[in-house]
Amino acid sequence: MKKILYILAIFLLTSCGSGSNTERHTIHLYADKNNNGIYNEAEDITLLHNSSDTQVALKVIYKGREGDGLPGMTITFSSDSTEVTFPLGTSVTTDSRGEATILVNVTPTILRNVTTTVSIAAAEGTIKNAILLYLLPVAVSPGASAISATPDDVFIGGQSVITVVAKTNLDTYVPNGTTVFYSSTCGTLPLSSTTLSGVATATFTAPVVLSDTQCIVTAVVNSVTIGQATLSVFTASPTNSSITATPMAVVVGNKSVITTYARNSNGDPLPNGSSVNFSASCGTVGAFALITSGVATADFTAPATAPSGGKCRVTASVNNAAIGSVDITVNNKIDVQPATRSINKTTGGSATYTITGGFPPYSVSSDSSMYPPFPATVSQSGGTFSGDVPANSVAATVKYTVTDSAGSSVSATMKIE
Repeated sequence: MKKILYILAIFLLTSCGSGSNTERHTIHLYADKNNNGIYNEAEDITLLHNSSDTQVALKVIYKGREGDGLPGMTITFSSDSTEVTFPLGTSVTTDSRGEATILVNVTPTILRNVTTTVSIAAAEGTIKNAILLYLLPVAVSPGASAISATPDDVFIGGQSVITVVAKTNLDTYVPNGTTVFYSSTCGTLPLSSTTLSGVATATFTAPVVLSDTQCIVTAVVNSVTIGQATLSVFTASPTNSSITATPMAVVVGNKSVITTYARNSNGDPLPNGSSVNFSASCGTVGAFALITSGVATADFTAPATAPSGGKCRVTASVNNAAIGSVDITVNNKIDVQPATRSINKTTGGSATYTITGGFPPYSVSSDSSMYPPFPATVSQSGGTFSGDVPANSVAATVKYTVTDSAGSSVSATMKIE
């Protein structure tokens, strides 16, 4: 019985001694970033001085109770920050001296204006230790950042893309998802947008103004103004714009094509997709047309009867401001009266016709050389021509064709019977 108790006592003493040995094991962590052989100086444990200062190699020594390094010990590392990664893995095994090294990388994911710390923990079972790394501020850099507008000249109601490239004091792009806030002295654009690979964009819409105006867009990141973009907003210019009608004269019910060359006060074409509105004092015209390469066209249709004064005016406007007008002459269709005249072949005589409408001067021709028109040219609407028939002529039918200067024609008949 005594022998059993003695053996049990020896076993318990041995077990307690083993636990004590383990608890007295220690992990030591060292940083020597500047490779001067002196560990854990301020410059060894401080990162983010610049874009290349994001890594540090840590040496770990696992020591036993006697202070000697223990080989073959697996040390696992972790951190309290998601900005910390271990490029070569999170575990190392000690060498014959009880030493190992691990690479620690820090990638900033947020902007901050103060120095912060991250903890790097090393553990082997219940044996643990940690070292603090100090991270310098990561702030947006106005000098390295930029803002631009494409295009920077816009027509009223037109759009421009605002592009912000945001970089930090480390000369790196700000973290993805960083918010860029916008403001503008005029026009409209979103309150904010977020970055991807350091770039954020927003669409600016120019205001409706009565004269040329400059709008200044400001971008702010993390309460820091990183820059401004100046956009010139142009109005449509009556001086630089023009309007034409082809043809300039039509008869009632016919069409003319209205062409507007729309320019801003700088002489540049108004943006594609801008709208030109049309109105007509008589007849009808398309209400609006969209600009392509500075040009907008619409069809004008003359009224059913010629207007008083003989003209219809078509006006083009942009945002209710007239940029030009053109007058189109509208005449009634060419007409000859009477359509038919009869002359006695025995007694002979003269048949007289009156021309109206169309566009003088008029040319008159006959299908019979024996009965030419007189005169062969009539200079004005309301003018006349005649066909003479000698006495004792042979029965015949003579056709006179009247053609105006626009190429329209009408005919009249003289019957000799």
